[in-house]
Amino acid sequence: MTRTNMLHAVVLENRPNSTPICEIATFPVHHVDKQEFLFNAMVTMTRQRVKRLMVCEGKKQWVC
Repeated sequence: MTRTNMLHAVVLENRPNSTPICEIATFPVHHVDKQEFLFNAMVTMTRQRVKRLMVCEGKKQWVC
């Protein structure tokens, strides 16, 4: 779920703020390992046509 997802739902689609998150979130969530090289992250983003990747270490998610 990103801020952009929320803005699109509320402003462009006029959804109420009681809308379930699963209806507006973007799936699937693509991810890379915390130790992955930047080049590999860029390749993943290009191949999957996404602007964001979740960064993980095993099952732990990192927020920078």
